[in-house]
Amino acid sequence: MATDEQIAMAFNAGYTMQQYDPELVEKLLSTDNDNEIAQALTQGAKQSHKDKIFQQQQARKERNQTKLKGR
Repeated sequence: MATDEQIAMAFNAGYTMQQYDPELVEKLLSTDNDNEIAQALTQGAKQSHKDKIFQQQQARKERNQTKLKGR
């Protein structure tokens, strides 16, 4: 059984790896590894992806507001 610290480290590793090498994350996650560490890694990668999409949406929204103010 993984400790809370190990799970947090795996989550953070998945988050960071998704930002820098998403292909590697996909390869790691494609293996049939159904344990707490693999699940935390997966959740971290998913959260990183969600955050990236949110940041892109926020940037787009800010650009659109700036364009509207300039009219």
